[in-house]
Amino acid sequence: MTPAISKTDSAWSEAAGAAGAAGASAPRVAGVQSVADPTAVAGLFAAMIPGTDAFETYPWFANFIETGLDPDDQARFDIVTAAEGPPCLFPVRSRPDRFGPFRGRLLSGLSSLYSCRFAPPGLETLAPEAAAAAAAGWVKSVRARNDRPTRILFDALDDRSQALAALDRALRESGYRVERFPHFGTWYLPVAGLDMAAYWRERPAVLRNTVRRKERAMHRAYRVDLEILTDVERADRAIAAYEQVHQASWKPPEPYPAFMAGLIRTGLAAGIVRLGLLWLDGKPAAAQLWLVASRRATIFKLSYDAHCQSVSPGSILTRHMMAEALDAGGFDEIDFGRGDDAYKRDWLPLRRQRWGLAAYDPRRPIGLAQAMRNLGPQVVRRLRGRPPDAPAAQGQH
Repeated sequence: MTPAISKTDSAWSEAAGAAGAAGASAPRVAGVQSVADPTAVAGLFAAMIPGTDAFETYPWFANFIETGLDPDDQARFDIVTAAEGPPCLFPVRSRPDRFGPFRGRLLSGLSSLYSCRFAPPGLETLAPEAAAAAAAGWVKSVRARNDRPTRILFDALDDRSQALAALDRALRESGYRVERFPHFGTWYLPVAGLDMAAYWRERPAVLRNTVRRKERAMHRAYRVDLEILTDVERADRAIAAYEQVHQASWKPPEPYPAFMAGLIRTGLAAGIVRLGLLWLDGKPAAAQLWLVASRRATIFKLSYDAHCQSVSPGSILTRHMMAEALDAGGFDEIDFGRGDDAYKRDWLPLRRQRWGLAAYDPRRPIGLAQAMRNLGPQVVRRLRGRPPDAPAAQGQH
């Protein structure tokens, strides 16, 4: 399907086409198109080499746009087409920005508190030189827009990804003042060839003994049923049970009320969602949602009925879902999504860092003011020969 070109970018960006032109053999960007309708890029997603995980898939971004935007957001997909090779997509959203008396526009990657990783789909599968050229071409096209941003923000970037390095370099070379900051950690474990028995032997004795003791107590006190839902025909049952458990848990209401129901329905249809449910006496007591794609699984959401806490339904459901995943095979890695909660390292003992990039346009008053606030103290400390402070918290960007 040929994507419709947005009215604000009705022609190929000449600025983007200049990317990589310094050398005749360097990868070149032929152009950048912008489309607002996610259905217009569904075919491009289908034609791409599979990405790293579910957070690069069409169902993820389509549900995000449908249920996860704020009122002032203008979401779009920027399609970066290389002179040779496949295209890649930059899912972004633009909104008004404000700092004191100054006004501007913020352009950010299409990520949020739900995103466990962000990368432009297709970028990670390119050769490093082509990925750098794509990022440079995209930044140049953004600078050429009538609604060019005064601040650009990307977060949830993997510390090993091409996106982090390519975007950092492209933004700096285009004149932005760039701040790289730690965003969150994620706990994970390579599991290729690992079965449940071997995995469980390596877990801390306290965890193994607690789960065994609590499961025995659970079976003495309740009628226990476990199920893992993977087909869209059971979406209504999955959504109802998940929401019932969430409401009975210790967790606050979802900030975007329709997001999880939409993700369950679209994810089941696309085969990227597994929803585990543990029932006690016919009532859902624990729910756990996994996102699965490209041989990688993310334990995305888990909650349990607070009234059943004494028998640890969440831990018991985790063990059963791990057993199902490991004994069936098909995964190279499992991770625990966002955050450094202490219990996660018992289940998945390795950690990697997610990063953010904040870029400020010093040629605009608001961009200069924001750069001085966030980067100025670091510059002063370096000039004084003192080590810089820890990077600013993500909320300050």
